[in-house]
Amino acid sequence: MGAVIPFDCELKEIRWFVGNVGAETRSTSFVHKITKNGSDLATTYSWASTGSGGSSYTRTASPNLGFVAGDTFNLRLTSPSSYTSTNQVGRVRVVFYFEMKE
Repeated sequence: MGAVIPFDCELKEIRWFVGNVGAETRSTSFVHKITKNGSDLATTYSWASTGSGGSSYTRTASPNLGFVAGDTFNLRLTSPSSYTSTNQVGRVRVVFYFEMKE
């Protein structure tokens, strides 16, 4: 499962835009894993609402992960595993920056 990568490339950056409709300021950590060709990779990417002052915020990661044409790609939230009032940050948009290899 996931998006099929149509060309050889490298994932340079992941950028999370968090609307934070719950106005959360707690240190609840959100952990993501990249799934490549159906398997979770070992590296995790995490961010928290800490320091946001209850406002929207941006978090970034720089995976520098290589893909070849035909690989599949997905991003999976692994923590927190439940939805409670302490982690209602809501309206998250994720942008992936790929650099095409020549």
